Amino acid sequence: WQSAFVAALMYTYSSVRLTQVVHFQLVVGGALVPLVLLAALQMLELPSTKSGLTFGIAFVVLAATASYYAAMMAIVVGVLCLCRLLRDRRDARGLLVALGLAGVLVVVAVGPIAFEYFRVHRDAHFQREFIPATGTHWSDYLAVDSGNYVEKHLPVLDSHSTPAARTGENRLFPGFLAAAFGALGFAVIVRRYGRKRATVRTRELVWI
Repeated sequence: WQSAFVAALMYTYSSVRLTQVVHFQLVVGGALVPLVLLAALQMLELPSTKSGLTFGIAFVVLAATASYYAAMMAIVVGVLCLCRLLRDRRDARGLLVALGLAGVLVVVAVGPIAFEYFRVHRDAHFQREFIPATGTHWSDYLAVDSGNYVEKHLPVLDSHSTPAARTGENRLFPGFLAAAFGALGFAVIVRRYGRKRATVRTRELVWI
């Protein structure tokens, strides 16, 4: 529980969470993300009808609260399940059954809401025109938001990277930098994995 407490503090007060304090649905939905991840890990570890339904219920609550996080968690869970099946095929049938139950529950509970959402979204009154100024530009990969406490001291690398029309969501440099370091870390892990006999934890990290 000590590790869980520290992880909860780090997640709660991370910049990604604090920047969403003005969006109630994202605050609540973000709080449900660890619950969905925990239910998914329990289902992967001990696949059963109970764990599948538990994960399905948690995902339904998340999807009904914040569809953004539901879409992201669907990708995360998909990757985890694929890695689990590729790494260890024991009780694969039980895992697929649990996933199937969760999927049916999500479709039945969230499907009607999603259908209505997309129907309303096609209404002309809810259409939003594309604004080029707020779109992604190549210069955004060199831009840092002026309110970024970690990287705001960096020099401007492109003369077009600081227009007033841009928002924090257009500043792609931090994410681009994180992706680059993530790829570098992945290469290091794969290299170590090839040099010596890796532990189970290392192998799981390589898959993820």
